[in-house]
Amino acid sequence: MPEKAQVKKLRGFAAMDPELRKALGRKGGRVAQDKGTAHRFTSEEAVKAATILHETGKGSQWTREEALEACRKSIESRTKVKPNETGDDAVSVQPT
Repeated sequence: MPEKAQVKKLRGFAAMDPELRKALGRKGGRVAQDKGTAHRFTSEEAVKAATILHETGKGSQWTREEALEACRKSIESRTKVKPNETGDDAVSVQPT
């Protein structure tokens, strides 16, 4: 007789309603800020972290041009892009 697939029962945060998880996360972040134990990266720390990621090969493998193209596509997906009324290649962007 074939074995039945066992279904894992969710526990802890995985079993919670997503809204409750968000609320708990926000509350924890506020408490950490109030206590002074939360960490905010300075721009220097962020640059250093990104440099380490790229040096170890764990950072983005995109070229600058590929990153710009991905950014452009992301913006276009969130906005209405219309040809410019002057008829040239420029576009006017209207937020959705």
